Amino acid sequence: EPPTVEHIPKTWAVGYDGQMWDSGTELLTYVDWDPRCVLEGDTVGVLVTAQEGELLVFHNGVPCCPGPRGIPVSSERLYAVVDLLGSARAVKWQVGAVAPIA
Repeated sequence: EPPTVEHIPKTWAVGYDGQMWDSGTELLTYVDWDPRCVLEGDTVGVLVTAQEGELLVFHNGVPCCPGPRGIPVSSERLYAVVDLLGSARAVKWQVGAVAPIA
């Protein structure tokens, strides 16, 4: 069992006290969003774009952070992974969620 998500092959993640993990570059890079600002009841959404393979994060419906690019959306099966670190205790999936309107 890997200790954190970056130890799982072919993973891309945003969090890590304001950083993103890109398995293509194998680097943690600082981003403009820090999950420590998430409060109980907030909604965090993730979208991977079809054209660029870019991971986008939404906090309460507002885009807050572009993530890694080049995720192989058309050539690989993608699975959601949630790494609960820090004060996070649980995640609730929203079945049928749609992306916020730009």
